[in-house]
Amino acid sequence: MKIYKDIFTGDEFCTDAKPMTPIGENTGLVEMPAKMIVVGEENFGFDDEEADIDPNKEYVLDLVHYSNLNEIQHLTKKKTYLSWFKGYAKKLLAYKKEHQPEQVAAFKGRMKGAMAYLSEHFDEMQIFC
Repeated sequence: MKIYKDIFTGDEFCTDAKPMTPIGENTGLVEMPAKMIVVGEENFGFDDEEADIDPNKEYVLDLVHYSNLNEIQHLTKKKTYLSWFKGYAKKLLAYKKEHQPEQVAAFKGRMKGAMAYLSEHFDEMQIFC
């Protein structure tokens, strides 16, 4: 199993244990399937349409729970998030220029696509780290 880590902090953010599907056109972004689970039970997910939700139990996304991710509360506004993303992309670009210069042109194209996609779909997203 591969574990993907942030190159600057070393924080783990996902694994290849679940399939990753590219999203958008030339964005470099992927989505991964996730299921709601009950914390503390050997329940590995349920279908939203068939589930009887017990208000006394804690329900979380499996991907978030097992990766120990937390929702980022300070990036809930589109403008704030896109500003943060631009700054992070600049750090990644500097890294690419130094360590993988042959990938710089493709990376710049993907970041333009990613910014457009994130801007268009921001209201559909939750952000975790």
